[in-house]
Amino acid sequence: MLGQFNNVGVRDCNGTKLRYDQACLEIITDGPIAFWSQYEECEDCMLLETANLKKSGPVVLETISPVRFAIRSADNEICNGTYEFEEFGQYSINVANDSLNCQPRMTAEPDAAYLPILTAVVVLFSLATLWYIVKGILKIIIAGRFYSRYFAREDNELGSETRVIVSSEPRSPTRSRLRSLDIFRGFSIALMIFVNAGGGGYSIFTHAAWNGLTVADVVFPWFAFAMGESLVLSLNARLRTSLPRIEALKQVAQRSLLMSIVGICLSS
Repeated sequence: MLGQFNNVGVRDCNGTKLRYDQACLEIITDGPIAFWSQYEECEDCMLLETANLKKSGPVVLETISPVRFAIRSADNEICNGTYEFEEFGQYSINVANDSLNCQPRMTAEPDAAYLPILTAVVVLFSLATLWYIVKGILKIIIAGRFYSRYFAREDNELGSETRVIVSSEPRSPTRSRLRSLDIFRGFSIALMIFVNAGGGGYSIFTHAAWNGLTVADVVFPWFAFAMGESLVLSLNARLRTSLPRIEALKQVAQRSLLMSIVGICLSS
Protein backbone atom coordinates (compact mmCIF):
# COMPACT_ATOMS: atom_id res chain seq x y z
CA MET A 1 0.00 0.00 0.00
CA LEU A 2 2.75 2.44 0.93
CA GLY A 3 4.72 1.62 -2.20
CA GLN A 4 2.06 3.20 -4.39
CA PHE A 5 3.03 6.72 -3.28
CA ASN A 6 6.27 8.60 -3.77
CA ASN A 7 5.83 11.16 -1.00
CA VAL A 8 4.50 9.17 1.93
CA GLY A 9 4.86 11.07 5.22
CA VAL A 10 4.86 14.53 3.63
CA ARG A 11 3.32 17.03 6.03
CA ASP A 12 3.43 20.23 4.04
CA CYS A 13 1.29 21.75 1.31
CA ASN A 14 3.50 23.54 -1.20
CA GLY A 15 5.60 25.06 1.58
CA THR A 16 2.77 25.45 4.11
CA LYS A 17 3.22 23.11 7.07
CA LEU A 18 0.09 21.07 7.76
CA ARG A 19 -1.29 21.00 11.28
CA TYR A 20 -3.33 18.25 12.89
CA ASP A 21 -6.63 17.54 11.10
CA GLN A 22 -5.47 19.15 7.86
CA ALA A 23 -4.97 17.83 4.34
CA CYS A 24 -3.57 19.26 1.11
CA LEU A 25 -5.58 19.43 -2.13
CA GLU A 26 -3.73 20.32 -5.34
CA ILE A 27 -6.04 21.74 -8.02
CA ILE A 28 -4.72 21.41 -11.57
CA THR A 29 -6.25 23.95 -13.93
CA ASP A 30 -5.41 25.80 -17.13
CA GLY A 31 -7.28 28.95 -16.15
CA PRO A 32 -8.47 30.99 -13.15
CA ILE A 33 -10.91 29.16 -10.90
CA ALA A 34 -12.51 29.58 -7.47
CA PHE A 35 -12.76 26.75 -4.95
CA TRP A 36 -15.90 26.86 -2.78
CA SER A 37 -16.40 24.51 0.15
CA GLN A 38 -18.34 23.80 3.34
CA TYR A 39 -18.16 21.06 5.95
CA GLU A 40 -21.05 18.65 6.22
CA GLU A 41 -21.25 19.16 9.98
CA CYS A 42 -22.64 22.61 9.14
CA GLU A 43 -26.11 21.49 8.10
CA ASP A 44 -27.80 23.42 5.27
CA CYS A 45 -24.95 25.96 5.19
CA MET A 46 -24.03 27.71 1.95
CA LEU A 47 -20.71 27.03 0.26
CA LEU A 48 -18.05 29.66 0.98
CA GLU A 49 -15.21 30.71 -1.26
CA THR A 50 -12.13 29.01 0.15
CA ALA A 51 -9.51 29.86 -2.46
CA ASN A 52 -9.20 31.83 -5.66
CA LEU A 53 -6.53 30.43 -7.97
CA LYS A 54 -5.27 32.02 -11.17
CA LYS A 55 -3.34 28.86 -12.01
CA SER A 56 -2.74 25.39 -10.57
CA GLY A 57 -2.13 25.52 -6.83
CA PRO A 58 -2.77 23.95 -3.42
CA VAL A 59 -5.64 24.39 -0.96
CA VAL A 60 -5.37 23.46 2.72
CA LEU A 61 -8.54 21.79 4.07
CA GLU A 62 -9.64 20.69 7.53
CA THR A 63 -10.42 17.00 8.00
CA ILE A 64 -12.89 17.32 10.88
CA SER A 65 -15.79 16.17 8.64
CA PRO A 66 -16.55 15.41 4.98
CA VAL A 67 -16.31 18.44 2.69
CA ARG A 68 -18.88 19.60 0.15
CA PHE A 69 -17.11 21.55 -2.55
CA ALA A 70 -17.55 23.13 -5.95
CA ILE A 71 -15.02 24.41 -8.50
CA ARG A 72 -16.25 27.42 -10.42
CA SER A 73 -14.87 29.53 -13.23
CA ALA A 74 -15.84 33.10 -14.02
CA ASP A 75 -18.70 31.89 -16.19
CA ASN A 76 -20.09 28.72 -14.69
CA GLU A 77 -19.60 25.84 -12.25
CA ILE A 78 -17.09 23.32 -13.54
CA CYS A 79 -17.93 20.49 -11.14
CA ASN A 80 -18.87 19.70 -7.54
CA GLY A 81 -18.77 16.83 -5.10
CA THR A 82 -18.36 15.59 -1.54
CA TYR A 83 -15.24 13.96 -0.17
CA GLU A 84 -13.83 12.97 3.23
CA PHE A 85 -10.20 14.05 3.39
CA GLU A 86 -7.89 12.44 5.95
CA GLU A 87 -5.20 13.93 8.13
CA PHE A 88 -1.92 14.84 6.35
CA GLY A 89 -3.22 13.31 3.13
CA GLN A 90 -2.13 14.69 -0.25
CA TYR A 91 -4.82 14.90 -2.93
CA SER A 92 -5.23 16.37 -6.38
CA ILE A 93 -8.10 17.31 -8.74
CA ASN A 94 -7.51 17.86 -12.43
CA VAL A 95 -10.03 20.21 -14.04
CA ALA A 96 -7.79 21.26 -16.92
CA ASN A 97 -8.77 20.69 -20.52
CA ASP A 98 -12.48 20.74 -19.70
CA SER A 99 -12.20 17.70 -17.41
CA LEU A 100 -15.39 17.08 -15.45
CA ASN A 101 -13.87 14.60 -13.00
CA CYS A 102 -14.25 16.18 -9.57
CA GLN A 103 -13.20 13.12 -7.61
CA PRO A 104 -9.98 13.87 -5.64
CA ARG A 105 -7.10 11.50 -6.33
CA MET A 106 -4.84 10.52 -3.45
CA THR A 107 -1.18 11.21 -4.15
CA ALA A 108 0.19 10.54 -0.64
CA GLU A 109 -1.29 8.25 1.95
CA PRO A 110 -2.68 9.99 5.07
CA ASP A 111 -1.44 9.27 8.56
CA ALA A 112 -3.22 7.11 11.11
CA ALA A 113 -4.56 10.16 12.91
CA TYR A 114 -5.68 8.47 16.12
CA LEU A 115 -2.82 5.98 16.46
CA PRO A 116 -1.14 8.00 19.32
CA ILE A 117 -4.42 8.05 21.26
CA LEU A 118 -4.92 4.30 20.73
CA THR A 119 -1.33 3.65 21.81
CA ALA A 120 -1.81 5.71 24.99
CA VAL A 121 -5.02 3.82 25.84
CA VAL A 122 -3.34 0.43 25.31
CA VAL A 123 -0.32 1.44 27.43
CA LEU A 124 -2.49 2.77 30.28
CA PHE A 125 -4.70 -0.33 30.20
CA SER A 126 -1.63 -2.58 30.27
CA LEU A 127 -0.15 -0.66 33.23
CA ALA A 128 -3.47 -0.84 35.11
CA THR A 129 -3.71 -4.60 34.47
CA LEU A 130 -0.10 -5.10 35.61
CA TRP A 131 -0.78 -3.03 38.74
CA TYR A 132 -3.77 -5.16 39.73
CA ILE A 133 -1.80 -8.36 39.13
CA VAL A 134 1.12 -7.17 41.28
CA LYS A 135 -1.27 -5.82 43.91
CA GLY A 136 -3.09 -9.17 44.08
CA ILE A 137 0.15 -11.12 44.43
CA LEU A 138 1.45 -8.80 47.17
CA LYS A 139 -1.90 -8.99 48.95
CA ILE A 140 -1.74 -12.77 49.02
CA ILE A 141 1.87 -12.76 50.26
CA ILE A 142 1.28 -10.11 52.96
CA ALA A 143 -1.98 -11.72 54.11
CA GLY A 144 -0.26 -15.10 54.37
CA ARG A 145 2.56 -13.68 56.48
CA PHE A 146 0.14 -11.75 58.69
CA TYR A 147 -1.96 -14.86 59.29
CA SER A 148 1.03 -17.04 60.07
CA ARG A 149 2.39 -14.46 62.51
CA TYR A 150 -0.70 -13.50 64.50
CA PHE A 151 -3.20 -16.33 64.00
CA ALA A 152 -1.01 -19.42 63.94
CA ARG A 153 -2.02 -22.26 66.23
CA GLU A 154 0.22 -22.87 69.22
CA ASP A 155 0.34 -25.79 71.64
CA ASN A 156 -0.52 -25.02 75.27
CA GLU A 157 0.84 -26.77 78.28
CA LEU A 158 -1.69 -29.61 77.96
CA GLY A 159 -0.71 -30.26 74.38
CA SER A 160 -3.92 -28.97 72.79
CA GLU A 161 -3.94 -26.35 70.11
CA THR A 162 -5.23 -22.87 70.86
CA ARG A 163 -5.69 -19.87 68.55
CA VAL A 164 -3.89 -16.74 69.62
CA ILE A 165 -6.17 -13.71 69.55
CA VAL A 166 -4.40 -10.40 69.31
CA SER A 167 -7.22 -8.09 70.30
CA SER A 168 -10.88 -8.52 71.17
CA GLU A 169 -11.78 -4.85 71.01
CA PRO A 170 -14.58 -4.14 68.54
CA ARG A 171 -13.52 -2.22 65.48
CA SER A 172 -15.58 0.56 63.97
CA PRO A 173 -17.05 -0.32 60.58
CA THR A 174 -15.01 0.93 57.65
CA ARG A 175 -16.65 3.09 54.98
CA SER A 176 -16.57 1.33 51.65
CA ARG A 177 -16.22 3.26 48.39
CA LEU A 178 -17.79 2.64 45.01
CA ARG A 179 -14.69 1.91 43.00
CA SER A 180 -16.38 2.22 39.61
CA LEU A 181 -17.53 5.75 40.47
CA ASP A 182 -14.05 6.72 41.67
CA ILE A 183 -12.53 5.44 38.41
CA PHE A 184 -15.12 7.27 36.31
CA ARG A 185 -14.57 10.52 38.23
CA GLY A 186 -10.79 10.24 37.92
CA PHE A 187 -11.10 9.54 34.20
CA SER A 188 -13.34 12.61 33.77
CA ILE A 189 -10.89 14.85 35.65
CA ALA A 190 -7.90 13.56 33.65
CA LEU A 191 -9.79 14.09 30.39
CA MET A 192 -10.85 17.57 31.52
CA ILE A 193 -7.22 18.54 32.19
CA PHE A 194 -6.18 17.14 28.80
CA VAL A 195 -8.93 19.10 26.99
CA ASN A 196 -8.08 22.34 28.80
CA ALA A 197 -4.42 21.86 27.87
CA GLY A 198 -5.27 21.87 24.16
CA GLY A 199 -6.27 18.26 23.58
CA GLY A 200 -3.09 17.53 21.65
CA GLY A 201 -4.45 19.45 18.68
CA TYR A 202 -7.10 16.83 17.88
CA SER A 203 -10.49 18.10 16.76
CA ILE A 204 -12.38 15.55 18.89
CA PHE A 205 -10.92 17.24 21.98
CA THR A 206 -12.19 20.71 21.00
CA HIS A 207 -15.73 21.96 21.49
CA ALA A 208 -18.08 21.72 18.53
CA ALA A 209 -18.59 25.08 16.85
CA TRP A 210 -22.23 24.52 15.91
CA ASN A 211 -24.42 21.41 16.07
CA GLY A 212 -21.78 18.73 16.52
CA LEU A 213 -20.81 16.71 19.59
CA THR A 214 -17.23 15.94 20.55
CA VAL A 215 -15.52 14.39 23.56
CA ALA A 216 -14.80 17.87 24.92
CA ASP A 217 -18.55 18.61 25.03
CA VAL A 218 -19.33 15.67 27.35
CA VAL A 219 -16.43 15.96 29.81
CA PHE A 220 -18.15 18.42 32.16
CA PRO A 221 -21.53 16.56 32.11
CA TRP A 222 -19.64 13.38 33.02
CA PHE A 223 -17.91 15.13 35.92
CA ALA A 224 -21.17 16.74 37.10
CA PHE A 225 -22.89 13.33 37.03
CA ALA A 226 -20.06 11.76 39.06
CA MET A 227 -20.16 14.57 41.65
CA GLY A 228 -23.96 14.39 41.97
CA GLU A 229 -23.87 10.62 42.47
CA SER A 230 -21.06 10.98 45.02
CA LEU A 231 -23.12 13.54 46.95
CA VAL A 232 -26.08 11.17 47.18
CA LEU A 233 -23.95 8.24 48.33
CA SER A 234 -22.08 10.39 50.86
CA LEU A 235 -25.26 11.84 52.38
CA ASN A 236 -26.88 8.41 52.65
CA ALA A 237 -23.79 7.03 54.38
CA ARG A 238 -23.76 9.91 56.88
CA LEU A 239 -27.47 9.65 57.61
CA ARG A 240 -27.11 5.93 58.33
CA THR A 241 -24.76 6.87 61.20
CA SER A 242 -27.62 8.79 62.91
CA LEU A 243 -26.09 12.11 61.89
CA PRO A 244 -28.76 14.87 61.99
CA ARG A 245 -29.82 16.15 58.60
CA ILE A 246 -29.03 19.73 59.59
CA GLU A 247 -25.47 18.75 60.50
CA ALA A 248 -25.04 16.85 57.22
CA LEU A 249 -26.29 19.81 55.17
CA LYS A 250 -24.01 22.09 57.18
CA GLN A 251 -20.99 19.96 56.28
CA VAL A 252 -21.98 19.97 52.59
CA ALA A 253 -22.40 23.77 52.63
CA GLN A 254 -19.02 24.30 54.30
CA ARG A 255 -17.25 22.06 51.82
CA SER A 256 -18.99 23.71 48.85
CA LEU A 257 -18.05 27.17 50.13
CA LEU A 258 -14.43 26.12 50.63
CA MET A 259 -14.18 24.65 47.12
CA SER A 260 -15.75 27.80 45.65
CA ILE A 261 -13.22 30.00 47.42
CA VAL A 262 -10.35 27.82 46.19
CA GLY A 263 -11.74 27.99 42.63
CA ILE A 264 -12.04 31.78 42.77
CA CYS A 265 -8.48 32.11 44.08
CA LEU A 266 -7.09 29.85 41.34
CA SER A 267 -9.03 31.66 38.59
CA SER A 268 -8.14 35.19 39.67
